Amino acid sequence: MRSTPYLIGIDLGTTNSSVAYIHTQARGKNQRSTVKVFSIKQLVKEGVMGEQNTLPSFLYLPGEFEVQSQSLALPWNSEQKLCVGEWAKNQGKKVPERLVHSSKSWLCHSGVDRYSPILPWASSSDIPKISPLEATTHYLSFLKESWNHFQAKKESEFMESQEITITVPAAFDEVARELTLEAAYKAGLKNIQLLEEPMAAFYHWIAHHEQKWPKKVSGHLLALVCDIGGGTTDFSLIEIHPQGESFDFKRVAVGDHLLLGGDNMDIALAVYLEGKRKKQLDSTQFSQLTGFCSQAKEKLWQKESEGEHSFALPGRSSSVIGGSLKFKLKTETIEKIILDGFFPLLPWEEKEKISEKKGLREWGLPYAKDPAITRHLRTFLTRHLPSGKQPDILLFNGGTLTPKILRDRIREQLSLWFSTSAAPFKPLVLTNNKLDLAVSMGATYFHLVRQGKGIRIGGGSPRSYYLQIENAQNAPTKEARAICLVPFQTQEGSQCTIEDLPLQALTGQPVSFQLFFSNTRKEDSLAQIVSLSEEMQALPPLQTVLKVGKKAKKKQIPILLEVNLTEIGTLEIWLKDRDTDRRWQLKFQIRSSPQLRQKRKAAQSPAPSTGEKKKLPLLPLKKSLEETFSRTDGKTDGKTDGKNPEKLIRNLEDVLEKRKNSWDLSTNRQIHDLLFDFSSQRRLSPEHEVRWLNLAGFSLRPGSGTPEDKNRIQRLSFLALQEKLHYEKNIQSWLEWWILWRRIATGLNASQQLNIFHQMSPHLLPRNSGKSRRHTKPQEIVEMWRTAASFELLPLGTRENLAKELARRATQEKIAPGEYWALGRIAARTLIYAPLNQVISPRTVSSWLEDILISSDKSLEKLYSIAQIARKTGDRTLDISDSLQKKVLQLLHENSHLPKIEELITMVEDVAELEVGLQKHYLGDSLPAGLILGN
Repeated sequence: MRSTPYLIGIDLGTTNSSVAYIHTQARGKNQRSTVKVFSIKQLVKEGVMGEQNTLPSFLYLPGEFEVQSQSLALPWNSEQKLCVGEWAKNQGKKVPERLVHSSKSWLCHSGVDRYSPILPWASSSDIPKISPLEATTHYLSFLKESWNHFQAKKESEFMESQEITITVPAAFDEVARELTLEAAYKAGLKNIQLLEEPMAAFYHWIAHHEQKWPKKVSGHLLALVCDIGGGTTDFSLIEIHPQGESFDFKRVAVGDHLLLGGDNMDIALAVYLEGKRKKQLDSTQFSQLTGFCSQAKEKLWQKESEGEHSFALPGRSSSVIGGSLKFKLKTETIEKIILDGFFPLLPWEEKEKISEKKGLREWGLPYAKDPAITRHLRTFLTRHLPSGKQPDILLFNGGTLTPKILRDRIREQLSLWFSTSAAPFKPLVLTNNKLDLAVSMGATYFHLVRQGKGIRIGGGSPRSYYLQIENAQNAPTKEARAICLVPFQTQEGSQCTIEDLPLQALTGQPVSFQLFFSNTRKEDSLAQIVSLSEEMQALPPLQTVLKVGKKAKKKQIPILLEVNLTEIGTLEIWLKDRDTDRRWQLKFQIRSSPQLRQKRKAAQSPAPSTGEKKKLPLLPLKKSLEETFSRTDGKTDGKTDGKNPEKLIRNLEDVLEKRKNSWDLSTNRQIHDLLFDFSSQRRLSPEHEVRWLNLAGFSLRPGSGTPEDKNRIQRLSFLALQEKLHYEKNIQSWLEWWILWRRIATGLNASQQLNIFHQMSPHLLPRNSGKSRRHTKPQEIVEMWRTAASFELLPLGTRENLAKELARRATQEKIAPGEYWALGRIAARTLIYAPLNQVISPRTVSSWLEDILISSDKSLEKLYSIAQIARKTGDRTLDISDSLQKKVLQLLHENSHLPKIEELITMVEDVAELEVGLQKHYLGDSLPAGLILGN
């Protein structure tokens, strides 16, 4: 480590962030290693600067005329247009639609594109938005600028020039860690080290008791760290071994990532008050109510208020008495809801139960389904506690555990589990004197540990990592397997080369590398081949082509693996050609939509058992295409003397000895590439054009699945948009044209979808668009609607206009069954592949859904459409109101004689995932693994 004037620790918290430091050049021996807290100057009122030990992790985006000019100005930025910190938090409680919060939770949310501007979540379209990555960057930038302006005395003391440790939850996966680092780099910070929050909390205790801690503990002990903050819950186990007159600390287990904390308790209190009112609040009112509940809870914990808490929300209509909604919350009610809901006393033997608490699904975040923290604690101990052992030491951390009543409840629960009549459970409870600052202070002390001046907690990597491998074609086993790249407790900074295994890589063709990790598999060793199991969790896959030259043929090459667990806690993987100096780094994707990846995984069929790309009879396939699309006289239009194009599919099926619906992804893509060579011959006749378009879309569906699909779609888009249709008066050509784009919709980017949509818009939105094309037929308009509905990446405003137009026609009963399908798809609560921010707001769909409900049409197509619009997600920012949902259910029950009505009723009543069959229809198949294990 290089010497810098300061060593800095940053707790980048869900609810509050803090900064601590050591001044390495301070005078005096004792001052040199003193950990201090940086008081963060921030706006505490409009136009008023103040300082606090923490920076509330809230960002507010004020309206154009909401605040006075210059009232948001900061000493380092007089033109500031947004606000971070205390004033942002307080103002956001009044206008929650403009408040960004829980960005740390969004940063690890696998259901959204964390680079997209989606926050504030579910706010109206006229409010500017930022991405979770941008929000995190703003917090770090604010901390940096505040430090540079008020703490640094010269440029060499600027924060970006110091050694910095940023803490992350212990269970943050590689994606969330990489995003945290990226936010830090975007904020201008350079010398970054990551540290797990429970480890930082324990380091703070060590630092605080460094001179006297040997007297606190004795013998071979096991410490349990319970870290419960505003947004996450972390559990860790640390072994303590006597080493002469000192002790050796070793972290031996971390828990799963739990999006569960103080925020959820605030939501639960708000849900309780809403239930007392017996009428659902809209999302804005509910957010305001949650903020008031948070204040009431904090006052209770701080003993600033006793008895009863009263507050009022602004009314939304003249029918509200006094223009506001009044609520009362008693202290004993707060304690009961939090203790019973989040810290229930459970027997050790209780079977696993998952509680679907309504309040835990708010704000679009994937909160833990079960709010009982004690149940998650029992699961953690069941998995990781050595047989016959119990925690000897407890360390509590996190702002949520500030109240003694919650720490006592956890102790009571552990006592219930581990006490016997002969030996009551009496753990030693370690206390951090500053629960809200312990993590940043511990992160600062960690710098001294790295310099050899402090007491290190060993343990290395808290999880094992695995890379999936494909069995060789003649291997004795066909089960899915993986190679262990990083065993549990591998030390940061470790590098290794796996060269004793006969590994081969596929080059010159699309392949997939799938990385897994496990918190529980602790015995696997480096390079060990293991079977894939439920203990392993998949990370986003890498889909790529290993290139060995522009003209290199597809082949398998012998390789070795180079693995580096970096000092900052990230994973680097390289493939090295055994015969040359070529190396390829495997950079796992974090930007593409995780939601799409998860849905595709559920829909995919198993990969072929061989690592080689399936060998097809290419010459017979090409001959069938030539016989269909070639002419002996060389002309490119008119009638052909070749085979009837309508028989092409049957000919291909005969060659492959498989019906077309059984062709796998590899087969389809090879057929597509062969077909594209005959793109100009589609002009031979209307029938040839129809067949070419049909097969081109079928063989490329769903438009994604291999790395080369992007190029395929690019050339198809260019060709089709340049030449368009040759037989423009042939209705069947136009039908296949729209079907082609619908089939490959998931592979089209937002710009491509919009360009194609412009061809449809004059027919679908005639009042808002240009001149429409002549000679259209009703069935073509229906196909346009179905294609537009499949374009989930169109601007949200465009999708809203499409839904409104269909809804208007539906109320007039001038809508075809296919258009009902389109309405349900566009206005659905759950999309197929787009991120959550593309869902049309419930407020918008509710404005016309009631009119559709009372129309006389009782067709199954209509019912299916409204069921998609009313599908229950459990998140009020996405779901329609309870009253409107009841009307939908009433209509469905009135038509219970129709087929599949029970499925629609379940869809509206219960939270459920999208059907696997529908996912597969849109998302396609899988790729072969990139690594092959030879014999």
